Amino acid sequence: MTASERRDRRRRWLTFPAPAEYLAQRRAGLPAASALSVTRQRATPFLAEAEDIEGRLGDLVGLRFSYDGFELIARREWDPDADTSWLGEFRRVRGDGYAWDDRPPAPDAMLVHNRWAQRMSGDYLWFIPAPWRTYRDLRQSFIEAKAGKRDADAFARSAMRHDMDTLAEEEFYSLTVTAFRGGIELGRDSLSEIEYGYDMREVIVDHGMHVTAVEDARASLARLCPAAAPS
Repeated sequence: MTASERRDRRRRWLTFPAPAEYLAQRRAGLPAASALSVTRQRATPFLAEAEDIEGRLGDLVGLRFSYDGFELIARREWDPDADTSWLGEFRRVRGDGYAWDDRPPAPDAMLVHNRWAQRMSGDYLWFIPAPWRTYRDLRQSFIEAKAGKRDADAFARSAMRHDMDTLAEEEFYSLTVTAFRGGIELGRDSLSEIEYGYDMREVIVDHGMHVTAVEDARASLARLCPAAAPS
């Protein structure tokens, strides 16, 4: 997968909370995490019965489930070299004696926590979001998804804080979904730079990895035995 394709897929993933189903759950009073969970569960009944695959220490390293006539296995691995530029960057600005001069170094920059301590020292640490993840872009995307202006403002600010915390604290993993039939590997889909805070089930659904892996498997069958390939 090219860097451009990976960015496009991540953009769709990070803007997942925009669908009407999610917004309806939020307006009904559900917290964000619960609303997102309900939305995903309704879209993926086949994952409810997925079998966990455990590592040597009993940790969850994968899932086994069936979809559209194929057996699928999802496995994740730690990704120590993840590219985090899609989130943004941190930039330190020294006040040079002007301790109260905390003007942002870029539009939509957000001052990292401990604002008072940074003001007193004159040494500021700013979070600068990626160009397509600015407050204005996020707010507009939620407005286009029929959120009210007040909700869109709150969602956008929350998303920016989440990006900042993710860049500061998260570790990342890569995920591969492989499609089998009769024990033979026929197709797969992979994605890297995924925050450990996101459950594998959520990643599979948000990116349609199960669909892509099965489409790849069907294409393999068509090449291997055209007469027997499913329509």
